[in-house]
Amino acid sequence: MSMSADYFLNKYEDLKSTWEKRSSSILALQDKAMEKYSALGLPTLKSEHWKYTPIAQRLLPSYETPKFVNVAIKKYKNQITLINGVFDKENTSVFDQGVQVFSLTQETLSPEQAEKIFFRLNCFEDGFEAAGLGLASDLIYINATNKNTLESPLVIQQNYLAQKSSSMSHSNIYIEVEAGASILIILEDEYIRAQEFVSNHQLYLNLGENAHVQLVQLVSGSENYQYIGRIYAQQAKNSSFHATVFTAGGKTLRCSTTVEQRGEAAETEVNGLYLVEGGEHVDHRIQVRHLVPQGQSRQLFKGVLKDSSRAVCNGKIYIAPGAQKVDSSQLNNNLVLSRHAEADSKPELEVYADDVKANHGSAIGRLDEDQLFYLMSRAVDRSMATKILAKGFVDEVLLKVRSNSLRTVAHHWLQQKLQDFQESLERSRSFQ
Repeated sequence: MSMSADYFLNKYEDLKSTWEKRSSSILALQDKAMEKYSALGLPTLKSEHWKYTPIAQRLLPSYETPKFVNVAIKKYKNQITLINGVFDKENTSVFDQGVQVFSLTQETLSPEQAEKIFFRLNCFEDGFEAAGLGLASDLIYINATNKNTLESPLVIQQNYLAQKSSSMSHSNIYIEVEAGASILIILEDEYIRAQEFVSNHQLYLNLGENAHVQLVQLVSGSENYQYIGRIYAQQAKNSSFHATVFTAGGKTLRCSTTVEQRGEAAETEVNGLYLVEGGEHVDHRIQVRHLVPQGQSRQLFKGVLKDSSRAVCNGKIYIAPGAQKVDSSQLNNNLVLSRHAEADSKPELEVYADDVKANHGSAIGRLDEDQLFYLMSRAVDRSMATKILAKGFVDEVLLKVRSNSLRTVAHHWLQQKLQDFQESLERSRSFQ
């Protein structure tokens, strides 16, 4: 039995009675979000964006809303912590006056402030995005000014701990990167306990003119974890946004990244690597929207699949009328280590300007036998040759992370996740 569309509406009415201290301005915004959800409903297979991931069928009929709990967590120098979607002030420490962090559920916003922060309110892509705001346990606002002097990345750590019953949390983080500001961000999502848990998470970024953001997202869980996550960024003139998403582990992982270039000469790079095994299902959706001239964007996503897993990668480039001199490309490659694994690659171009460069490509297959033969002819045994080629396949994405500090964190995370794939790589010739 799957979740009904009315479930979130009923849940919202129950939760409102517990939000006595929440400001009227925030409650008004959440009311509007649930009105949007009522119109959109849960995504179905009729939705082109969800045709490979029937999410409503993967969810239980109902979930508990998890409460904040104290738990031992990893410590970083500059850290913002959420537990079950709730801001953990005690475990948040940012040593820079140029970066401000606070919970919007404790604040009263003016209409102008609300309109600026919740810029997605009138153009949600689907019902899950609308419900993510309407049902949010907390709303976190981060402001980075051009006086930011963080010497290490800002780590946004989200910990999910299911309690006695199946749980679902909703959280929203809004990051304002002011004109001329630069910031490094690590978004770490980690499921800790073994009970069934669903995370519906939104991260929104607004980049001012000449602002620069480098972001690494790390998503991992277990067979009882389902993640529905969204990164949305809008860019002003001459800004740059570089994001790399790493996923490994989880019953269902749905990661959506949308970037809109609203100012000329913006630069966008969105890359990703997914490791999928067992019966796991990973769905990456990437969309870069060039709305103005002279923008540049690059996409590179790679996947390694084994057992009976499935991966979906849908990358899209949209170039609006009049957005001339745009240079954009996307590539998706999948390394399949089992005859039972399935990779679906769907690159898309939607171009309405004529003076542009736009291309895409995809490939699905095993390790190249000719390359293996070449290495083996140089006295490298098959096992080592397989690992060399697989490392090269994976490292191409890792090396796209430009910041040394971000790449070090991603490399450490990746080394731990790759261990389970080594034996499968060595057996890949026979397609176990």
